[in-house]
Amino acid sequence: MPGPGITIDVNAETQSQTAGAFDRLLAAGPRTAAAGLRRIVMLAQRDAKRNAPISPTRAQRNALRTTRRRVTRKARATHRPSPGGLVRSIEATSDATAGVVFVPANAEAGKYARRIHDEKGISWQNRGIGTIAKGPQADAKFIERAVVGEANAKRHVAILEDELKKAAGAAWKG
Repeated sequence: MPGPGITIDVNAETQSQTAGAFDRLLAAGPRTAAAGLRRIVMLAQRDAKRNAPISPTRAQRNALRTTRRRVTRKARATHRPSPGGLVRSIEATSDATAGVVFVPANAEAGKYARRIHDEKGISWQNRGIGTIAKGPQADAKFIERAVVGEANAKRHVAILEDELKKAAGAAWKG
C-alpha cells in the first residue's frame, strides 16, 4: 500500500452504511469483493480529480496582467510548467479487503497536496483563478469529499449490489 502522503482508505469502516453490503460481497468471494472495491476506488479517484484545485493556465495568468511585455530577447526555457500537477498525482489502489485513494509524498505535487487538502484557512484562504475556472466543486478536502458522504454511500452500495448480482448470475450460468 502507499507510503506517506494524503491517504483516504475506502473500506467497510469508512462508511457504516456500506458495511452490510461489503460483508455480503466478501461472503460471495474475494474476486467479487475485489472487483466491487476496485470500481468504488476508481470512482472515488475520478471524483477526487474532479474536486482537486488546479493551477491557472498561461492564458489565464496573462489575462490578469495589466501591461503586456514586449519580448526583445530569445526565450531560453524549453519547458513551461503545466497546470494539473495535483490532478495527475492522485492515485488509487485496491485489493479484496481495502482500497486507497492517495497522493504520494514523492509525487509531482506531494507537498502541495497536503497543504491544499488539509490547511484551508491556516496557510491559504482564497481559491486561485484556475480553481475558480474549474468550478465550485474544486476546493479543500478533495479526496475526502470523493469518498465520504451520503450520496457517495448510496453509489457505493449500488456498486456492491451490482457486483453481487453479477456473481449470482455467473454462478447460475456456471
